[in-house]
Formats: sequence, C-alpha cells, structure tokens
Amino acid sequence: MDRAIRRVCMDLPDYLADFLDELAKLLGTEKSKLLIQILHPIYEAWRAGKEASLRAEPAKAEYKQVKVQRQLDSLNVVDEFRKVEGDKNIGLVNDFVQWLQSRGIQLEEINEDIIDAFLRETRAGVSKNTYYVYRHVLKKFAHFIATKLGEV
Repeated sequence: MDRAIRRVCMDLPDYLADFLDELAKLLGTEKSKLLIQILHPIYEAWRAGKEASLRAEPAKAEYKQVKVQRQLDSLNVVDEFRKVEGDKNIGLVNDFVQWLQSRGIQLEEINEDIIDAFLRETRAGVSKNTYYVYRHVLKKFAHFIATKLGEV
C-alpha cells in the first residue's frame, strides 16, 4: 500500500485531542499513524461497498423491497391468516398487528424477541400454558408472513 501522503490539519475538541495524544503515547506510535490504523479499515469497507453498488444492477434489491412492502400492505394479512388458521386466537393476532404498527415494526421484521416483548407487555397476567399457546399462535403467524414474503 504505497500511497502518497498529504498533510491534513484539523480542529478537534480538546477532549479528543487529549485522547489522541494519550492513546498514541500509550501505543507508542505517532498520532498520524494511529489515525491511519483507525481510518484505513473504515475506508476499505466504504470503498468495497461503493464498488459493489457500482457493479450491482441499478435498484434491483430496492425494487424487490418496495414490491414486498406493497404486497404486504395490499393484503389484509390477518384475514388471510384467518382463512388458513380459523378464528381461534384471531383477536390475539389483531392485537399483535396493532402493537407492531404502534411501534413502527414491519411485518417482515417479526422474530421471537418481538413476539416475547409483545406478550410480556400485553399478556403478562396469563398462565404459563396460555402464554405458550399465544406464543405458538404468533410464531405460526410469523411463519405465515415469511411464506407470503417468499411468494413475491
């Protein structure tokens, strides 16, 4: 990596300048070399991402995401789920979808942690058995959503 060196002067807040001095002294290196060690991996990651985006087909991944979102938005997912699973616990699923919407969580983001958070917040007083039944229903709903996403 033989690259030309250019002198760069910059203004730093006192605490960062002090930190840079102390860290360089602690590591036994010059401040400029320390900054190179810190910045070079970030630069390489940025450059790799930039090159990859230039090689990629324009907006293909972005188009699929928009298509998926429109499909999920255009479906009444709860009604579709009801057709497959029946009416039992459909109120739970409705509450879950409303809870997701109130927190800005997309349907495709559902995972076990989100399901558990919902149940802790909204169904804290239920028995252990009921909790696991509810959890199972919501996991089936998440699987249903994933299946719908796979059809796009």
